[in-house]
Amino acid sequence: TLLNSKQQLSPRVEEAVKRAGAAGVPLIVATGKARGPWVRDVFPRINMNMPGVFLQGLIIYDAEGRCLFQRVLEEEVVADVIRLG
Repeated sequence: TLLNSKQQLSPRVEEAVKRAGAAGVPLIVATGKARGPWVRDVFPRINMNMPGVFLQGLIIYDAEGRCLFQRVLEEEVVADVIRLG
């Protein structure tokens, strides 16, 4: 887990990620979270940009932050959810 329960990068995890990157280990973020403001805070601290899978796989970004894949709900599904709510 990259971020702790307070949505922060702990020093221990930060160091482990930096060491892995320095050793040539390919790194990718995979999270149920959105690619939000935390990315601008966390990625520079670990001295790298990396690709990422966000929102349970609904959006995939490359290392430069460009969207490679995005899956949106069909309008009928959204309408059903709203009606049920």
